[in-house]
Amino acid sequence: MNHVILNKKVKVKHLKTPCWILDRHAHSNKDSMTMDPHHRAQDVLRCKLCETSVPPVYCDTCTINLCEVCVGEHLLDESKEHIVMPIKQRGFTSNYPTCLYHSMKICELHCEHCDIPRIDREKLFRQFGSLTAFSIKSEERKPIGVESSRTASSSINRPLLLKPQTLATIETGYDHLHDVTCLSDEQIWTLGNNNVMKLFNLNGKLLETFHTNLGNQQSNISITRRGEIAFTDNSDCTVNIVKNKRIQEIVKLQGWMPQNICCSYFGDFLVVMQSDDRKHTKVVRYAGSTEIQSIQFDHREKPLYSSSVLCNFKYISENRNRDICVADHFAGAVVVVNHDGKRRFLYTGPPLSGSIPFKPVGITTDSQSRILTSDFHNYRIHIVDQNGQFLQYIGDCDFSCPWGLCVDTKDNLFVGEKDTHKIKKIQYYM
Repeated sequence: MNHVILNKKVKVKHLKTPCWILDRHAHSNKDSMTMDPHHRAQDVLRCKLCETSVPPVYCDTCTINLCEVCVGEHLLDESKEHIVMPIKQRGFTSNYPTCLYHSMKICELHCEHCDIPRIDREKLFRQFGSLTAFSIKSEERKPIGVESSRTASSSINRPLLLKPQTLATIETGYDHLHDVTCLSDEQIWTLGNNNVMKLFNLNGKLLETFHTNLGNQQSNISITRRGEIAFTDNSDCTVNIVKNKRIQEIVKLQGWMPQNICCSYFGDFLVVMQSDDRKHTKVVRYAGSTEIQSIQFDHREKPLYSSSVLCNFKYISENRNRDICVADHFAGAVVVVNHDGKRRFLYTGPPLSGSIPFKPVGITTDSQSRILTSDFHNYRIHIVDQNGQFLQYIGDCDFSCPWGLCVDTKDNLFVGEKDTHKIKKIQYYM
């Protein structure tokens, strides 16, 4: 019987309670059994945390019994990797599965080559019942990798500057600059034409180049929690990552074309895509190559996102509160749904914002859960709070067609300009 090591916090539901289980450790002292109802002869097992009778779950790491309610709280302790199983299976030797792609690798936790779990989800569901991965608040979970240092700054109140300042300008040398993403507070990956990704430091020094097969296709890049580049390729409808300077295909789409990707705060991928006939658009969440969520319609079965054969750029970002934010260029709106895919709001620009329509492209979020999106027709950046309330513009930085956006761990904003092919580092907070 396979046991499962869970290093993520999950909520376990629908576990069948084995009512026949008796306490093997009941006290033999009859007087103490009489006085304490929890220690009578043949008393049923009890949850270690709340003493609920007949708990259905057992943690082999901590050697304690747990009820359905308390198992989630127990998994919050990340000081160790908990081996959780139905209580009647305790005592069995763990039998880990092998990697689906590397038959010689035993997957105790995670396949380092694939960057995806090798726990079989279907076997997990059959063994434990329904799992709800989004039941824990995001700020209670500890991300790893590039994003981890943002946790400390998220609790710091950062008021906005009335006049944002340009701190640095980087010349990229592209004819067309498609996207930018922060590898660290000191290094920026860029994607432009001629199949080339470039890594710059803040002094504008070119540190590394990487050649792809993208050609001049409009595409974008994001950074995984391990600091690897993830990117979409419209030419062959794939989602890829760069590992050890080699391209590894993660997802091959059928009937859909990827438009944009972002790496989730907790390690999965969000991809916004359009159907081959240009009639449908959706957002799909992947854990490795496995689709785990699809977001396309609202509660009335109406499309959440626009679709068009015309220029229809869409950029995507996940906010700190786990909202999914899509800059829908053709619709002239930022579409925000919660982590379950329920629409929260549309942002279409502030009232009396001018005669030129709002057409967002690049989008990112900061440690305060503020949403920043580039309005390249009006040469400015909109700053919106997590509930869709307009806060202010960044518009006095001599922008020329602002496009791709990203923020570092200190909430400095990096803006890729479509026309000049420059990157500007902007301080917009006090």
